[in-house]
Parts: sequence; structure tokens; C-alpha cells
Amino acid sequence: TGYRLMEGYFLPPLSFTPDEAAMLVVGAQAVQFVVDTAYREAATMALRKLEAVLPPASREHVQELHRSMRIFGGWASETDAAKLVALREGILSRRPVRMRYHSPQYEAPSERDVEPYSLQYYRNVWHLDAFCRLRQEMREFRLDRIDGLTLLAETFTRDDQLMERSRRNRERSVVVRVRFAPGSLRWVREERHWGYVADEGDGVLRFAVERPADIVPWLLRWGASAEVIEPDAVRAAIAGEAHRIANMYSAALRH
Repeated sequence: TGYRLMEGYFLPPLSFTPDEAAMLVVGAQAVQFVVDTAYREAATMALRKLEAVLPPASREHVQELHRSMRIFGGWASETDAAKLVALREGILSRRPVRMRYHSPQYEAPSERDVEPYSLQYYRNVWHLDAFCRLRQEMREFRLDRIDGLTLLAETFTRDDQLMERSRRNRERSVVVRVRFAPGSLRWVREERHWGYVADEGDGVLRFAVERPADIVPWLLRWGASAEVIEPDAVRAAIAGEAHRIANMYSAALRH
């Protein structure tokens, strides 16, 4: 009728090429300091075990790469690391989370009960994808804006299609075209906004965002070196903020 593995049988260790082993080491080091203590220790132990089973030639190759190439993916604060532990537990056990969330759109924080789905680390910040019971839709939350995080005793039923539908709905429908002064272009490209789409030439860059507020703060940092060509909503937002700034320093302007 076929074959089956006997209970307790295990396969021999995988054989890695020097480059494969080196990439595993570099990858583990890249995430080692953006996770919580438990995973940080797991990464350290995994690296020790990997190095122990490598042949001498491969071990020397990996050690040389370690000395000559490093990737620093950021650093998770102790506060965020504690949140990671709770949120990971919530994701695995399907338990909702109660939290106080600070949003730049509102002056006061709001109380939220959310159903956690996944954690993502990008732009040096951890983000939580969760179904927000207050808004009745999937939302993304930055961990550094979360206070008072508590796991609830109840459980929820995960809808794997919910996140996919949410991602499809998050279309970057606002196209923003900006002309930058020649002297600032190099630095704009070096620290370009996450919504960057294309370089149209003649100093004009094109971006795509979900809403004007996603790009206005970034544009303001370039001051008069950045001129918004379109859309009018972003031009108006920049003009309004510039007007408020000018009023704030009106006394200095008179001198």
C-alpha cells in the first residue's frame, strides 16, 4: 500500500552552500533587534546552531561575510517589544485586543477593540493589520501610537478574505505631481516618499497616495523647493499650512 516514515524518524540536516548559509545569517541579524526578547534569543540560538553544523570552509565564508557586510533593520523599543508579544498571542489564539490609539487626525486618543490579523515591519516601524470593530473595517495601526494594549478573553473567527479585500480597496487613487528645484532633487530621490511612482524628467516626480494627508507633511519639509503641480486638493493643503506658518511668524516677517 506504499511507504510511511516510522514514528521518531527524522531526516538528516540540510546541506547549505556557503552563500545560502551566509544569507540565513545576514537575514537573522537584520531582524534580530526589531523583535521581542523571546524571538531575539531564538534568532541568536538559531545562528549558533547553524554555525555549529557548517563545514569549516563554509563557516569561514559566513564569518568573513559577517565581518564585511551588516544590515541594520532598526530597533524595537522595550515598549513596542511588549506589544509584539501580546499581539502575536492575539493573532495565534484569535483573541481581540483592546487599545488606546493616537491618530494624527484627532486631538484625543480613541478606545478601540480590534481583531488582529498580521504584523508588518517597514519604514522602521511595526504595523498591525486588524479589523477595527469601531470603524467596521480593516485598518492599519502603528505600534508606537498604541497605548494600554490588553488581550480580551473572548475569541473571534478569522476571515482570510477580509484582508485581501481590504488591500484591493486601498487604492492609491490620488496622483500627485511635484516639481522640485534642481538643487534639492538629489536629496529628494535619496529620501523619497513611499508613494513615489515615477520620475517624469525636468524635476517633476509623480506620486500616488490614498489621500492628500499622506504626502502633505513630507512635501512641507522641502519648503519652497517643492511646487505641487496637481491635484488642487494637495496645493490647497500646502497653501493653507504655509499661510498658518506665515501668520505664526508674522512679527518676525515685519522686521
